[in-house]
Amino acid sequence: MEQICHVSELPNEVLYQDYFANNQFVKQYLENHCIYKTWWKGKGGAKYSDSSCSFVDTKDKTKEELRKDSIKTLRDIFGLEAGFEKRFDESTKNNILELRRINTLHSSSLIALLCFYKIRKEKDLSFTHDGIEFVLNECSFESKNKVGNGYSNIDIKLGGTANGEPAVLFLESKFSEYLTPGNYTDKSLRDEVYGELYRKLKDKQPLDVNFKKCVNEGRYYWTVLGKNHYCEGIKQMISHYLGINDYYLKNQEDNKTKVYLGEILFDFRPHLGKDEFCDYYSLYNQLYYKLNNLPDKNKNLIVLPNVLRYQDVFKKYKLDKSVHDFYGIGKK
Repeated sequence: MEQICHVSELPNEVLYQDYFANNQFVKQYLENHCIYKTWWKGKGGAKYSDSSCSFVDTKDKTKEELRKDSIKTLRDIFGLEAGFEKRFDESTKNNILELRRINTLHSSSLIALLCFYKIRKEKDLSFTHDGIEFVLNECSFESKNKVGNGYSNIDIKLGGTANGEPAVLFLESKFSEYLTPGNYTDKSLRDEVYGELYRKLKDKQPLDVNFKKCVNEGRYYWTVLGKNHYCEGIKQMISHYLGINDYYLKNQEDNKTKVYLGEILFDFRPHLGKDEFCDYYSLYNQLYYKLNNLPDKNKNLIVLPNVLRYQDVFKKYKLDKSVHDFYGIGKK
């Protein structure tokens, strides 16, 4: 195992040096405990990463060993309540890759799990966003909606009310991903699955991220207009839209329930990422205008105009103390 026992040993990456190295919770934790370099298996083989850290050493562990170690470690670190284990299993799907990912300090699945797992009727979550007052008392993770022959797994599914009426809110969670924009290409965007929707999107004012079809392969590729952007988030939101509009709502028995789709980001400003946050905020807003005005959009589906921020959603919610300390959000 490769342990890290002091902030000076953290990876030489902006996120770790400018954020985690100045995080009081991380500093205090490392005074008495260790974290580990992330063990990862990639195309070049298996090795410890020099750019990522985890709460658990995941090397050479079976799925069940890693599951047990992860649950125990996260409970001990963050003082989590009953019900965490069930939500942890929902989030990781007993998948070895997801079990490794959720242990990283910068995991978007981890922040979603630690913040949302407590939500139930006795501990509902209330907040207002884009003029909509949400009161949410049901929560589940990794909700599957069919897209083509596969599935779109969205991070968080919440139930409750919106402006007093029955509602479901689907959210994709992002922690630090948007801090590294790029020119993204994906060969999985098959014409028979995405083509119709992409053609409709291109008929309107183009996004700063656009789609180009390779006729010979019958697939779509991503292109960027101007500077690079965080393209993966937009791709995921389009997939979630398809899954909810074409599958979830068509199989929903209650056609009176409003369904909302949005994305929740951790806002690193003023620490870092000011331009990157604003860029993705704008990009998402462009996508909203396109999706929400498609002629065949289900009338019960509402795409939220703006991204949510963890800092706003949990402003008045009492998170577990160590979760509050780690992320600096929620009510004390």
